[in-house]
Amino acid sequence: MNWMSKHATEHKKNLLNEMPIDNHGSVLNNNDPEKKAIKKAKKYLKSVENDPRKKEKLDSINKEYLNQFNKFDLGRDPGKNFDVNHYISKMSGRDVPFGMKGPLDKGCAKSEGGPGCVQKRGDEYVIINNKKPGSQVWRGGFASKAEANKVLSGYHANK
Repeated sequence: MNWMSKHATEHKKNLLNEMPIDNHGSVLNNNDPEKKAIKKAKKYLKSVENDPRKKEKLDSINKEYLNQFNKFDLGRDPGKNFDVNHYISKMSGRDVPFGMKGPLDKGCAKSEGGPGCVQKRGDEYVIINNKKPGSQVWRGGFASKAEANKVLSGYHANK
């Protein structure tokens, strides 16, 4: 080991020893309230998975969450299970403040209410990326709409 690498290694060790480390990213931190809320939300969603009244129950929780959010927004105590209700609403696809889908989050697929992912741009057809916001091109350079649809169908068949 030469002089430079020896001192560089010692310097790295010193930096690591002096570096403040928080436990937010640590796997060992089991007291994280956000992780607990997500875990409770997942457990609840699993429990109502086959319930015939699932939609009504989830709508009720979403309504309760929005009421709690209004209290919280006014500086009041939102009440019990505020975070859990937030994650239940969010994971079940309901609108939640600061988690609502914006116009750029909407997918291009017709099944998601979009115009379709194959679009004409200039003199060529392109396939729009449905997983990213906006209208970013996933594949391009197709001479016809049928050719682009064929490639897109092949992609979905191989998923």
